[in-house]
Amino acid sequence: MSAMDIMNFLEQGSARWSLNTLLTYKSAILQLAPQERRQTIKDDEMFQEFLKLLSAGSIKRLRNDSVDLQPVLAGLQAMGDNHAMSMADLTAKTSE
Repeated sequence: MSAMDIMNFLEQGSARWSLNTLLTYKSAILQLAPQERRQTIKDDEMFQEFLKLLSAGSIKRLRNDSVDLQPVLAGLQAMGDNHAMSMADLTAKTSE
């Protein structure tokens, strides 16, 4: 879990959840992280700036597009089972 993961999650909910709900989710998510990781996330400059903007109501969605991952997932599944693949094919699968 990273600061960016938490910011992305909170941003996704910012259009439908109240500020108090967002801050409650932030606190609950941070409690799931080990203490040292939690402090690293809290100290992250982008995370702090995000929380300021969130509290000020200044978060604006630039796009409201959804992403269809089905073609990517189908392509990965078509490559076969990881356990049956050669190292070269597995490397190609993970680098695409």
